[in-house]
Amino acid sequence: MKIYQIIATSAMAVLVLAGCNKETETPATPDPDAGTKTITVTINGANLTKVATDGENPYEETHNFTSIDLYFTTASDVVVLHRQITEADNVTEWANITDAAKGVRYVGLTGVEKVYVVANGGNIAVPARGENMSKIILDMQNYAATVDQNTIPFVGGDADITPLQDEFAPDFDGASVDPETGEEARPEEGQQYYTANVSIRPVISRLEMDKISVQTKGDTESIDGADIDAAYENRTFRVHWENFKPVLGGIYMSNFYGKWAPLPAKTAATELFATPTGQNGIAKGKWVSLAAGLNVEGLAYYSNYTGDKYGQLFNYTQQAEGNNTVYFDGAGAKCVPFNFLVNYDVTAAEDDIASAPLINKAAGNHPTFHFQFQYDGTNADGTAYSCKAQELKEGSWVDLDKNADELLYQAIVSDFALAVTPGNLYYANVVEFKESNAVVDIKPAKIYKMDAVVITPANLTTGTIAPQEEYNVIVNVKVLDFDTIAVTPVFE
Repeated sequence: MKIYQIIATSAMAVLVLAGCNKETETPATPDPDAGTKTITVTINGANLTKVATDGENPYEETHNFTSIDLYFTTASDVVVLHRQITEADNVTEWANITDAAKGVRYVGLTGVEKVYVVANGGNIAVPARGENMSKIILDMQNYAATVDQNTIPFVGGDADITPLQDEFAPDFDGASVDPETGEEARPEEGQQYYTANVSIRPVISRLEMDKISVQTKGDTESIDGADIDAAYENRTFRVHWENFKPVLGGIYMSNFYGKWAPLPAKTAATELFATPTGQNGIAKGKWVSLAAGLNVEGLAYYSNYTGDKYGQLFNYTQQAEGNNTVYFDGAGAKCVPFNFLVNYDVTAAEDDIASAPLINKAAGNHPTFHFQFQYDGTNADGTAYSCKAQELKEGSWVDLDKNADELLYQAIVSDFALAVTPGNLYYANVVEFKESNAVVDIKPAKIYKMDAVVITPANLTTGTIAPQEEYNVIVNVKVLDFDTIAVTPVFE
């Protein structure tokens, strides 16, 4: 079982397409489909923080794009011209476009009304001239949490480029390029000058689990007898348990999108893998109904299934920590990561990075996570799990006689008694994140850091379940801007 390095936080990269003009007069509001345009492109934010996902050495917090694709399109998102540049093949152009003080001025563009940018496009299909930008499809099977950071695309666009005035014409210090050939070119007299403001963001957000424990021994908070039945008013109870050491066999993600066409803007993601409910959603360490391309280790799950049973997920020496048993501790250097697509408006401006509006704000923009345990109540050290009801009498907790009032006893311990399940399988389902006890909305370009997960017997249910059902776990998180967010789980 591999455990992967904790991610270096990653923030947005910002493309600012600044313009210049000749000394000839440019109309304040020209017809965007008429005439020939000059558009200058610069890239700010060279010190990007990126996700380290190869499980070995963490990446530096530096800009590390390998390619940049520029798409100049019509109002209906049909490609007029596509240009790809790399540092190796386009040395001067690359140096200028990544220098915010300079930029590259692309001249001779006709019929262009929008500009889209894809960095680290990798295996994304490239729309040719005359094709629509909707051809760009992000397939989640390419962006498992275990892939190299340079495979994660950043996308953005400006759907409303702005004409520039004469005062922007002088003092341009960047490169002037023919976008067809990449050769040096100068604007001709009478061309229109435009600027586009583009913010590019990583297409995934990410969850990191840094430490996972179970509470081996403990007591519940006091239970008011009146909450059980009026007959038990003025009596106080609790549950005491000990020797809770189940086998953690897997961690799974559901309720996520498999594909997304991010360009043009406001295109909804598709192929939502909704959370299967019940005991049969997972078999032999994998999701039963998930498409094969997504049903892989490091993307939709981590599991340790061999033969006909589950083994401990982590190759980690379990350690006692107070009343807890620690199953995994990355110690700030490793984590258990999950990547997922977040369906947002890619044309949101730079200052909207923290609140880029989600498209189709559905359940698929908030994935669900499932801890799977196999447990028959016995432990490898020869001990056995037990729980019992107790009553507060004269300041001390006294064990209740199970046979004296069996209905009362079962009502108190029901959440802690292990129900009989096929294969002795149980689940703790994380369906929501909280930060400082406030519900966290999933956003683009974020890392949700789950610093400490502590699972009790009360968190276990007999199957994977969707949000808003009982026994679900709500996790306190710290949200960071790819960007990192620390999250501490709280079970309710």
